[in-house]
Amino acid sequence: MHKLSYTLLELLVVLLLISLTASLIIPKITSFLPQTKQKDFVTEVVNLLKLAREEALLKSKEIFFIIKPNKREILLTDQDFNTINKIHIPETIEIKAENLIDFSWGYGVEFFSNGYSSGGIIEIINYENNKQFIINIARYNYYILLSSPSLPPFQGEGVNPPQGGGSP
Repeated sequence: MHKLSYTLLELLVVLLLISLTASLIIPKITSFLPQTKQKDFVTEVVNLLKLAREEALLKSKEIFFIIKPNKREILLTDQDFNTINKIHIPETIEIKAENLIDFSWGYGVEFFSNGYSSGGIIEIINYENNKQFIINIARYNYYILLSSPSLPPFQGEGVNPPQGGGSP
């Protein structure tokens, strides 16, 4: 019976081919990581907005989605400002807002017990890879629309740290 075996040269050729393939593929995969991280953050924000509307409907009380730029976090709170959920804003991401409620410590959207909201627009920008996402929160229906235009960022009000004021 003939035994199947490989020579050292054959093993070295296979290892060389594997390493060449890996050196071509790995840079392609890692180039997508910042985009994936940003998309994960955007998905987290959209999911938090949906959760806010669901909580308001289920608990029959007002729920607040609050962007706190000085702490680089987004909070979901009830009407007594008890935290329901919180996410951190990565350093590479800037958030701008338009038509949101202006609190002394940040900006936000109020979700009412009937499912309506105060509405507004949230723009999420990653200057590291020049990606932009715009989230439209409808006032009188249940829509939270996400888009990713190829236009330059709009000039809405930035969520820069406030000049004093309290914090919930």
